[in-house]
Amino acid sequence: MVKILIVEDEKVVAMDIQNTVKTIGYEVAATVSVGEEAIRKAEESRPDLVLMDIVLRGEMDGIRTAEKIRQQFDIPVVYLTAYGDENTFSKAKISKPFGYILKPFDERELHINIEIALYRHQMERKLMASEARYRGVVENAYDAIYIITSEGFEYVNPAFEQLSGYTAEEVLDSNFDFWQTIYSEDRTFVKDRMTARAKRQSLPAAYQFRLITKSGALKTIEATTVDIGTADAIRIIGIIRDITERKNMELALRNERDRAQNYLDIAGVMILALNENADVTLVNEKGCEILGIDERDVLGKNWFDHFVPEEHREQMKAQFILQMDQDIEFAEYTESEIVTSTKKRRTIAWHHRVLKDGSGKSVGTLNSGEDISERLQAELALRFNEQKYRMLFDLSPTSITLVSLDGKILDCNAATQAIIGLPKDKLVGRSMFDLGVIQKDEAIRYMELFSQLIAGEKIMPFEAKITTGNNITRWIEVFPSIFKSANKLSAIQMIARDITDYRKLKSQLLQSQKMEAIGSLAGGVAHDFNNLLTAITGYTELLLGEASLSDPVRSDLGEIKQAADRAADLTRQLLAFSRRQPLQPKIIDLNLTAANMSKMLNRLIGEMIEMEISLQPNLPRIKADSVQIEQVIMNLAINAHDAMPEGGKLLISTRLTSIDEQYCRMYPYASQGDFVCLFVEDSGTGIDKSIMKHIFEPFFGTKAPGIGTGLGLSVVYGIVKQHGGWINVYSEQGQGAIFKAYFPAFSITQEDETQVTISLQKLKGHGEKILLIEDEMTVRDFVARALEEHGYEVQKAGDLKTAEKLYNMQKQNYSLIFTDVVLPDGSGIQLVNRLLKHRNNLKILFCSGYTEKKSKWTLIREQGFRYIQKPYTLTGLLQLIKEILSGVDSERS
Repeated sequence: MVKILIVEDEKVVAMDIQNTVKTIGYEVAATVSVGEEAIRKAEESRPDLVLMDIVLRGEMDGIRTAEKIRQQFDIPVVYLTAYGDENTFSKAKISKPFGYILKPFDERELHINIEIALYRHQMERKLMASEARYRGVVENAYDAIYIITSEGFEYVNPAFEQLSGYTAEEVLDSNFDFWQTIYSEDRTFVKDRMTARAKRQSLPAAYQFRLITKSGALKTIEATTVDIGTADAIRIIGIIRDITERKNMELALRNERDRAQNYLDIAGVMILALNENADVTLVNEKGCEILGIDERDVLGKNWFDHFVPEEHREQMKAQFILQMDQDIEFAEYTESEIVTSTKKRRTIAWHHRVLKDGSGKSVGTLNSGEDISERLQAELALRFNEQKYRMLFDLSPTSITLVSLDGKILDCNAATQAIIGLPKDKLVGRSMFDLGVIQKDEAIRYMELFSQLIAGEKIMPFEAKITTGNNITRWIEVFPSIFKSANKLSAIQMIARDITDYRKLKSQLLQSQKMEAIGSLAGGVAHDFNNLLTAITGYTELLLGEASLSDPVRSDLGEIKQAADRAADLTRQLLAFSRRQPLQPKIIDLNLTAANMSKMLNRLIGEMIEMEISLQPNLPRIKADSVQIEQVIMNLAINAHDAMPEGGKLLISTRLTSIDEQYCRMYPYASQGDFVCLFVEDSGTGIDKSIMKHIFEPFFGTKAPGIGTGLGLSVVYGIVKQHGGWINVYSEQGQGAIFKAYFPAFSITQEDETQVTISLQKLKGHGEKILLIEDEMTVRDFVARALEEHGYEVQKAGDLKTAEKLYNMQKQNYSLIFTDVVLPDGSGIQLVNRLLKHRNNLKILFCSGYTEKKSKWTLIREQGFRYIQKPYTLTGLLQLIKEILSGVDSERS
């Protein structure tokens, strides 16, 4: 009778289960309530089945208890539980139960689950017994047996271990490389069979390949396989048998080869004999040397399967079949590739002869072959070098020309044709001296160079002028050398590059450097003038303020001041030319500036010249110093007036222009973007090409001595460059001139400005103390005297050391520090920054007669200080000081 162990911790439920089990005809081995007791009872009574509650009191739950009973005693378990959630089911699966009954259950349900569990357990035992019987047969079989999948070996028997030398543990390891056991030349064949098996193709059950044992021995085996896999997975059972000895016996026929072997081995070519199946029956030492393999590893192998590249294999086999056919002629000489033992390819030139038996039947071929790989490689390398040279020659951006020793053009590349402007068929075969490219007077020079090269002398690169087929003059730099063929001098090679644009850029650079040097000189001269003019103008104004002066003296002083003012204008022009005049840029409308000047220009140029103003509407603003832009317009107008002594027409216009990359390539000093262009065009005498490049130089002019300063156009040049633009001029003799000044466009509209003026009555001081720091004694004395006479108390210093000493003595009493920027022992900016650390609301005024670089106007503006440029007038100085002391300037915090 079937015995059942009941495990239930609820006593009432346990009694109910016990009664039900007995009612349906089973014996109750025991009824327990905890896991530990259930394991002990299972060991004692050995029941046929266990009814197990999943949730038990104590340390072990039902799942752990069921797992131990299954592992230790192989007793099936059916779970009884009141929980039917997914989590409980998932946990229960771990112990592999034979059933799962939810409480409450009826008698019939319990009966069915018990019978199913008992039946499943019985079937599992029978299956295990059957597997044990079959395993005994397989384990003791003489032939090696294995099961393999796409993932690797699944089973091998002891005979397989003995045959391969690998243990079952090694073979079944997931890291075991199955393909290492198959001879390299047979791997493709075996892989193809496995692929065909996966595709369910029909294949012979038995096949042969070579096996590499663990010790490295090579064995020929015969395998018989059966596919037991599914549609989705490969699973093959195979039986393999060692047939190495049988195969060796098949290779015993060597009598013919032995008699001729000594002779064949001394031959300088490969000797190869094939039977009717294309298996190698004879090979000499030269053949083994070419193949890189021993004779024993060649004989018996199919020549095409092992030593012919795969892509040529079928074609070569077809040719062999034709050779063996008695009625079809075949080529006795062929060239083909072979594959050596190291997988390298060699090209062999073959001679073939068909071998026949006594009856005239074809039984094989005898072949002699010469290795011509090196010769072919040399020929290929030569062709490659020729192609490479030709490609480099044709595609080189540098001109390359081969010229015979007498000057005839032998060859030239595309770059040469582009420079000269003639196609190749118009150049090759003609003398380089007959093309009109080289000036006649230079032909002798080239012939002398050729003679020097032929004599072995080294010729340095030189510059030469040529005339192209389009009659355009260009400059080239030539690098001549000799060209040898077969180590003999055969031609002159002339490599050349077009340097026309380079020479233009070089000329522009030299011109720019010259203008920069002149600008530096002008800036230095202007500094000295500024100091002198400051003193001259200041003292003149002081004298003019004296009421007791007679009229003649006052008139003379007025002339002195006017002369000083004209000198100051000249200084400003010098600074404008040198681009060192400190700018006071604002957002301005060029149209408005030009329109406002029209009346003044009409009076300036006179009635003989008709002036027209043409302004493009809605023109973008520019950021510029309006005074200097007016200076540009006036200077260009005066220049146009001087070019039209008999009268003419003057056109002033504006236009928005977009500058692109192509324009910048033509004019390297230009920049890409939107620019507002000022055009000044006249119908005057024009400008001769010989002087065009000098017109923007200072003091250069074509007028009679004593007329003009020669600074007009140089000032224009300097102002435009200082505003980030450039100026171009277009002119021909007798055709007038057009000046085009380009200024960067600015998108912000002009803001309203309010001019702050102070009346002369309010310019006097009220005893404010000023520390004056000025290294130029004349200027220092004048400023001190002028300020004192106008109500200020002044202390003077000529350097930083003296200034700091004076300040430290009375630091809280100074209302203003008035300092030059450049001093003998340092910078006025450095002094001011030190003083502001002690008193941050100190009033500051800077001045300088230097140019932009030394005056540091940019740095002064960035820090919010006020400044005045030398030469300045007394009225201007007094007004600025009054503004600063009264708080008109921005306060420093």
